[in-house]
Amino acid sequence: MESSRQRSNVALAATTFAGVRKLIRALRQGQAVGMLPDQVPAVGEGVALDLGGHHAYTMTLPAALHASTGAPVVLAVGLRKPFWGFELRLFAGPADLSPDITQATRQINEAMVKLIKQYPNQYYWAYERFRPPRGVQTWEELFEKEPLKPAAPQGGCRSAPESFQGESSE
Repeated sequence: MESSRQRSNVALAATTFAGVRKLIRALRQGQAVGMLPDQVPAVGEGVALDLGGHHAYTMTLPAALHASTGAPVVLAVGLRKPFWGFELRLFAGPADLSPDITQATRQINEAMVKLIKQYPNQYYWAYERFRPPRGVQTWEELFEKEPLKPAAPQGGCRSAPESFQGESSE
Protein backbone atom coordinates (compact mmCIF):
# COMPACT_ATOMS: atom_id res chain seq x y z
CA MET A 1 0.00 0.00 0.00
CA GLU A 2 2.86 2.39 0.82
CA SER A 3 4.32 2.04 -2.67
CA SER A 4 1.03 3.09 -4.26
CA ARG A 5 0.84 6.11 -1.94
CA GLN A 6 4.40 7.19 -2.82
CA ARG A 7 3.79 7.65 -6.54
CA SER A 8 2.93 10.88 -8.34
CA ASN A 9 5.21 13.13 -6.29
CA VAL A 10 3.42 12.29 -3.04
CA ALA A 11 5.53 12.46 0.12
CA LEU A 12 4.32 10.47 3.11
CA ALA A 13 4.35 11.82 6.67
CA ALA A 14 4.53 9.55 9.69
CA THR A 15 1.67 9.55 12.18
CA THR A 16 3.94 11.14 14.79
CA PHE A 17 4.74 14.66 15.97
CA ALA A 18 7.58 14.71 13.44
CA GLY A 19 5.02 13.89 10.75
CA VAL A 20 2.76 16.72 11.91
CA ARG A 21 5.71 19.13 11.78
CA LYS A 22 6.35 17.94 8.22
CA LEU A 23 2.72 18.70 7.31
CA ILE A 24 2.93 22.18 8.85
CA ARG A 25 6.15 22.94 6.93
CA ALA A 26 4.55 21.76 3.67
CA LEU A 27 1.45 23.92 4.20
CA ARG A 28 3.54 26.98 5.07
CA GLN A 29 5.45 26.43 1.81
CA GLY A 30 2.17 26.48 -0.12
CA GLN A 31 2.07 22.74 -0.74
CA ALA A 32 -1.08 20.64 -0.56
CA VAL A 33 -1.57 18.09 2.21
CA GLY A 34 -4.02 15.21 1.95
CA MET A 35 -5.36 12.92 4.64
CA LEU A 36 -8.21 10.53 5.16
CA PRO A 37 -10.24 12.23 7.87
CA ASP A 38 -12.47 9.25 8.57
CA GLN A 39 -9.67 7.26 10.20
CA VAL A 40 -10.35 6.64 13.88
CA PRO A 41 -7.54 8.37 15.85
CA ALA A 42 -6.11 7.29 19.18
CA VAL A 43 -7.72 8.51 22.39
CA GLY A 44 -6.72 12.12 22.94
CA GLU A 45 -6.07 12.78 19.24
CA GLY A 46 -9.69 13.38 18.30
CA VAL A 47 -13.13 14.29 19.55
CA ALA A 48 -16.37 12.33 19.63
CA LEU A 49 -18.78 14.17 17.36
CA ASP A 50 -21.90 13.50 15.38
CA LEU A 51 -21.36 12.29 11.83
CA GLY A 52 -24.68 11.80 10.09
CA GLY A 53 -26.50 10.72 13.23
CA HIS A 54 -23.75 8.45 14.58
CA HIS A 55 -20.97 8.87 17.12
CA ALA A 56 -17.70 9.20 15.26
CA TYR A 57 -14.39 9.69 16.99
CA THR A 58 -12.94 12.23 14.59
CA MET A 59 -9.37 13.43 14.16
CA THR A 60 -8.81 17.10 14.96
CA LEU A 61 -5.67 17.36 12.83
CA PRO A 62 -7.28 19.05 9.77
CA ALA A 63 -8.78 21.78 11.99
CA ALA A 64 -5.53 22.17 13.93
CA LEU A 65 -3.48 22.47 10.73
CA HIS A 66 -5.88 25.13 9.45
CA ALA A 67 -5.66 27.00 12.76
CA SER A 68 -1.85 26.96 12.82
CA THR A 69 -1.21 27.74 9.13
CA GLY A 70 -4.33 29.42 7.76
CA ALA A 71 -4.35 26.88 4.92
CA PRO A 72 -7.82 26.35 3.45
CA VAL A 73 -9.65 23.08 4.02
CA VAL A 74 -10.54 21.37 0.75
CA LEU A 75 -12.74 18.26 0.66
CA ALA A 76 -12.24 15.62 -2.00
CA VAL A 77 -14.54 12.91 -3.28
CA GLY A 78 -13.28 10.01 -5.37
CA LEU A 79 -16.18 8.92 -7.58
CA ARG A 80 -15.91 5.38 -8.93
CA LYS A 81 -16.08 5.27 -12.72
CA PRO A 82 -18.36 2.63 -14.30
CA PHE A 83 -15.59 0.35 -15.57
CA TRP A 84 -12.29 1.35 -13.97
CA GLY A 85 -10.73 4.09 -11.88
CA PHE A 86 -11.95 7.18 -10.12
CA GLU A 87 -12.85 10.77 -10.88
CA LEU A 88 -11.55 13.14 -8.22
CA ARG A 89 -13.76 16.12 -7.36
CA LEU A 90 -12.61 18.90 -5.04
CA PHE A 91 -14.93 21.07 -2.94
CA ALA A 92 -14.22 24.14 -0.84
CA GLY A 93 -14.31 23.34 2.84
CA PRO A 94 -16.38 25.28 5.33
CA ALA A 95 -15.94 29.03 5.19
CA ASP A 96 -14.98 30.84 8.39
CA LEU A 97 -13.86 27.84 10.39
CA SER A 98 -14.12 28.43 14.12
CA PRO A 99 -10.85 29.09 15.97
CA ASP A 100 -12.04 26.44 18.46
CA ILE A 101 -10.58 23.13 17.23
CA THR A 102 -13.58 21.03 18.36
CA GLN A 103 -16.06 23.39 16.70
CA ALA A 104 -13.96 23.57 13.52
CA THR A 105 -13.80 19.75 13.45
CA ARG A 106 -17.59 19.68 13.82
CA GLN A 107 -17.89 22.11 10.87
CA ILE A 108 -15.67 19.86 8.74
CA ASN A 109 -17.77 16.81 9.70
CA GLU A 110 -20.95 18.68 8.71
CA ALA A 111 -19.42 19.54 5.32
CA MET A 112 -18.41 15.90 4.84
CA VAL A 113 -21.94 14.71 5.65
CA LYS A 114 -23.31 17.05 2.96
CA LEU A 115 -20.97 15.44 0.42
CA ILE A 116 -21.80 11.94 1.62
CA LYS A 117 -25.50 12.73 1.20
CA GLN A 118 -24.77 14.04 -2.29
CA TYR A 119 -22.94 10.82 -3.22
CA PRO A 120 -24.24 8.18 -0.76
CA ASN A 121 -23.39 5.19 -2.95
CA GLN A 122 -19.77 6.33 -3.13
CA TYR A 123 -19.12 6.44 0.64
CA TYR A 124 -17.54 3.17 1.68
CA TRP A 125 -14.85 2.05 4.10
CA ALA A 126 -13.42 -1.30 5.09
CA TYR A 127 -13.56 -1.03 8.88
CA GLU A 128 -15.98 0.01 11.61
CA ARG A 129 -15.94 3.80 11.28
CA PHE A 130 -18.41 4.36 14.09
CA ARG A 131 -16.55 2.38 16.76
CA PRO A 132 -14.85 3.97 19.78
CA PRO A 133 -11.07 4.45 19.43
CA ARG A 134 -8.59 1.72 20.36
CA GLY A 135 -8.21 1.20 24.07
CA VAL A 136 -11.83 2.11 24.77
CA GLN A 137 -14.51 -0.59 24.76
CA THR A 138 -17.65 1.56 24.74
CA TRP A 139 -18.71 5.11 24.01
CA GLU A 140 -19.66 5.48 27.67
CA GLU A 141 -16.10 4.61 28.71
CA LEU A 142 -14.78 7.22 26.27
CA PHE A 143 -17.14 9.85 27.63
CA GLU A 144 -15.80 9.11 31.13
CA LYS A 145 -12.24 9.75 29.88
CA GLU A 146 -13.20 12.71 27.68
CA PRO A 147 -16.29 14.37 29.16
CA LEU A 148 -18.35 14.93 26.04
CA LYS A 149 -22.09 14.50 25.83
CA PRO A 150 -23.23 11.75 23.45
CA ALA A 151 -24.69 13.45 20.39
CA ALA A 152 -26.33 10.51 18.68
CA PRO A 153 -26.98 6.77 19.01
CA GLN A 154 -24.11 4.39 18.37
CA GLY A 155 -24.02 2.85 14.91
CA GLY A 156 -21.73 0.80 12.78
CA CYS A 157 -21.67 -0.29 9.15
CA ARG A 158 -19.53 -0.44 6.07
CA SER A 159 -21.49 1.67 3.61
CA ALA A 160 -23.42 4.89 3.97
CA PRO A 161 -26.04 4.43 6.70
CA GLU A 162 -29.63 5.34 5.98
CA SER A 163 -29.12 8.56 7.94
CA PHE A 164 -26.74 9.64 5.15
CA GLN A 165 -29.26 9.03 2.38
CA GLY A 166 -30.23 12.30 0.76
CA GLU A 167 -30.37 13.96 -2.59
CA SER A 168 -27.99 11.95 -4.72
CA SER A 169 -25.99 13.56 -7.52
CA GLU A 170 -25.18 10.25 -9.14
